[in-house]
Amino acid sequence: MPVIGSELLRVRPYLRAWEVGAGTPPDKETRHGQPAVRCVRSYHSSARRNPGIHDTRGMGMPDHQPTISPRRYARTGGVLYLYIIGAGIFVELFVRGKLVVSGDAAATASNILAHETLWRVAFSAEVLWLACAVALTMIFYVLMRVVNRNIAIMGAFFALMSIAVEAMSTLFHFAPALILGGASYLKVFDAQQLQALALLSISVFERGFGISLVFFGFEELCRGYLMFRSGFFPRFLGVLVIISGLSYLSNSFALFLSPKLSALVFPIFVITAGLPEMILAVWLIVVGLNATKWNERAAASASA
Repeated sequence: MPVIGSELLRVRPYLRAWEVGAGTPPDKETRHGQPAVRCVRSYHSSARRNPGIHDTRGMGMPDHQPTISPRRYARTGGVLYLYIIGAGIFVELFVRGKLVVSGDAAATASNILAHETLWRVAFSAEVLWLACAVALTMIFYVLMRVVNRNIAIMGAFFALMSIAVEAMSTLFHFAPALILGGASYLKVFDAQQLQALALLSISVFERGFGISLVFFGFEELCRGYLMFRSGFFPRFLGVLVIISGLSYLSNSFALFLSPKLSALVFPIFVITAGLPEMILAVWLIVVGLNATKWNERAAASASA
């Protein structure tokens, strides 16, 4: 016991040095011969001059500071958003809207076979916009987490769920090209059966797409609330995004509960959901956000 006690007394100065953050016992010397205490002082003075270099919280980066400016983040997101909207209009109105004939499997199959390349281009455009949506989810999270991190995370989860469901549903968009492709293993089905299967596949896609829009609608409610509270986006943008989210939810549940009701609300849905998204995309590209207020929110969030 006396031996242990004497050992503790001998190392106590070193323990005190560690407690105050010196990181090196005070009577040890560096390999350059400089006392460790002096090294510690120079370290801390250097850290005050260059906080980003010695920041141990996040690999040298402050917790809420992106690697590029928030305005550039916003404008990059606007470009991605604009592509998603443009590709969506192209696929829904000029491909599926033109080639799919509701309730007529033969006419739909004939249209797809006559424009198979266009059908495949639409599929490719949709896969690409899903990839863009993943990047856009990250951008919105980085921008909005300074307002409320928990709600920003929840919105990101809703967005990723929407992307995953839509990605699986997109397979049913591509399936008619395979079903009608004339492969030898499909000869066990007659022409009418193949046409019916192709139209059924498109119908399954539409329901899956509706499910994905439920998650997207909840994501827009989260994002709209954060934009409304942010201070670096105008409040009217937050209100528009909330209206868009409610429109997506209403349209999807109308599709599930009553196709006739869905047909009635769809013209309204195009305006109340599509127009706010277009306004937001253009705003992000042209204006971006108020970088000064974003930095203020980021600093306040980091110090909280």
